[in-house]
Amino acid sequence: MMKTPTFRSIVAAADLTPASAEVIRAAAALALRTGARLHVVHACDLPVLVYGNAAAGGIAVEQRIQAAGERLAAHIDGAMPDGLRPASQEVRFGSPADIVIERAAEVEADLIVLGPHRPRPVGDLFLGSTADRVIRRAAAPCLVVRGEFALPLRRVMVPIDLSDPSRGALDLALGWAMGLGASDEGERVPHVEVTVAHVIPRIFGTDSFPFDREVVAPELGREIQGAVVRTGARARVGICEKIIWGDVPAEELVSLAEQETPDLLVIATHGYGLMLRALIGSVASHVVRRAPCSVLLVPPNRWTADEPTVDAWAGIMRGCAPVAPLT
Repeated sequence: MMKTPTFRSIVAAADLTPASAEVIRAAAALALRTGARLHVVHACDLPVLVYGNAAAGGIAVEQRIQAAGERLAAHIDGAMPDGLRPASQEVRFGSPADIVIERAAEVEADLIVLGPHRPRPVGDLFLGSTADRVIRRAAAPCLVVRGEFALPLRRVMVPIDLSDPSRGALDLALGWAMGLGASDEGERVPHVEVTVAHVIPRIFGTDSFPFDREVVAPELGREIQGAVVRTGARARVGICEKIIWGDVPAEELVSLAEQETPDLLVIATHGYGLMLRALIGSVASHVVRRAPCSVLLVPPNRWTADEPTVDAWAGIMRGCAPVAPLT
């Protein structure tokens, strides 16, 4: 029988833009499905008072907190399903990224839910400033919600580059597919497709780097089989392998996502595989900015060799206790 992920705590970062409603709605749907406690937080930037006196500044701060609190309450009321209320809703002054990280640490969040970046005139290959800072520092995976995030999941896409961080992303993708995927009413098993994508930069197609599908496919198959064993996904999800040649890996992944139309794309934010180390951060940034769906970003500190995080997350997604790694 399919088991639902056992998240304990989810933090939703609401910036009070129109996108906030989808962020809160997605976080609420996940909390309702998993039984997690939902914490909604909004950060107000500190006012700049060059010549103002302290009393006037204090009044301005109080007024902004009150106004933001009223707007946050309205967003929550409009987005939350009947019968579900957040465990907490707060307005704090400070850097939005700092506030989100601080609140996530306080409640030991298993997941941070954010909205899409705000458009900026420069930096097309990088995340919006708040999302970028949160992803780089967060101890938990971050879900960047684009449009409606509907459950149950039916299609999930996960790019991997054969690195340790991308193995963690693959495990997490399979776990979400099992726990949050659509299920057949009769068989009670997930009915969800997972596309595992690997992009081979064309530089490796030269005589100096004789890579081809016959070389990569077996290695990719071994990676997938390892993830299936770790997560218990055998015969519970449909897995499709995609090997693509491309000049720009990020663009190839976005193009594939547009063709596959996944409900969720899961990607590690850093890796050390066939793609050059300097490109990995920009690949994830480019994908999350351009993907036609919500993106689950898996931070590298979740998959260090010194921590049993891959096995722990596999256990969490199966709804059971983490298993210590073999030594």
